[in-house]
Amino acid sequence: MSPSVLQVTPPMRVTVTGNDYIYQGWLAGLVIKQSGAIRYVVEDDCGRLFIHNTSQLGKQEGWVP
Repeated sequence: MSPSVLQVTPPMRVTVTGNDYIYQGWLAGLVIKQSGAIRYVVEDDCGRLFIHNTSQLGKQEGWVP
């Protein structure tokens, strides 16, 4: 089974918090890993894409917008 990618339309604004950083970006998509874990694709204001887990978005595991 390969990972599934789901697009979020329209993209929603989210805040990402890590150990030493915080930024706001746009939730552009979700990736469901082979293990079933969900990862979130976030685009920052410079157009770069980053992949985050639920805790970095301040959400509960399994959160789907």
